[in-house]
Amino acid sequence: MPIAILVFVLLVSGLTAIPAAAIGLGVSPPTITIENAIPGKDYTKTIVVQSSATSDGIFSLTGSGDMADWVTFYTMDNDTQPITEIMIPTNGMSYANVKFTIPQDASPQIYIGQLLLTSALLPTAITGGSGAQVQLQMPINVTIRMQGAPALNGAMNLMSFNYSGTPQLGTITKLDAIVQNLTPSAAKAYLSAEVYLNDNLVDTIKGDELLIPIGNNKTITAYYKPTQAGDYTIKGHVIYEGNETDALTIQMTVGSGTTTGGSQIAAGGGTAAGGSHNLALIGGVGGAVVLIAAGATLFIFVRRRRSPGH
Repeated sequence: MPIAILVFVLLVSGLTAIPAAAIGLGVSPPTITIENAIPGKDYTKTIVVQSSATSDGIFSLTGSGDMADWVTFYTMDNDTQPITEIMIPTNGMSYANVKFTIPQDASPQIYIGQLLLTSALLPTAITGGSGAQVQLQMPINVTIRMQGAPALNGAMNLMSFNYSGTPQLGTITKLDAIVQNLTPSAAKAYLSAEVYLNDNLVDTIKGDELLIPIGNNKTITAYYKPTQAGDYTIKGHVIYEGNETDALTIQMTVGSGTTTGGSQIAAGGGTAAGGSHNLALIGGVGGAVVLIAAGATLFIFVRRRRSPGH
């Protein structure tokens, strides 16, 4: 079984970093995946820690993330007495079992977390430094996909696309999209859209980028301000890691002060380009107003301070 070197060096007192390979610590496996987990069931995995250091080391054992409270550690020969730390002998290996107890009320989704092996402050004999002390943390990434949860198919899905409130001429309209991340890892995504007025492309929109955790549904947003009355069609899709989802389309009719309609229509793919011109313009105007206001305040302040001398 290969031993992956996954050591994070946490600096204390402004000390310099020490390469993980030089310290000689490794943990295996680097990742744990449990598929089709069932609520109320236990799942046990074995972890191995190897050391080529010149002194024994003691590491605490904890869980983090979604399953932090699901994790219990045991020695290989006793599965009834939980342990909270493991001793790694000089030039040796240590083994531990980790039990994942799935709650009865766990929902059918994907849970993400880590197993963390964290050292105390290590002495110079282990780090090889001169008077140095460091703390080490070795993580094992864990993914638990519950039975009934969507399979990780390597893609993001655009679940819905709509607007909030009542769009009006000359006012900012918020566009909301719900995206589901079924890629193997967390990924950054943003909403991109093409705006058509009376069937003519008049603008493109780009929302803020958001990190979507693996297996999660998140709402991402963008904004648009209609500048003309007429029948609008907004074709939106999500851009992520160089890929894009299929598109969804919303329609609205904007009059001089209100809008009617507002249906959502599934559409084929399509490539949106460019940025959010309306949003950038609004941001620029807002920034200009702030700068002007600040300049006016400074001018008045200087004038008042100088007045007594005139």
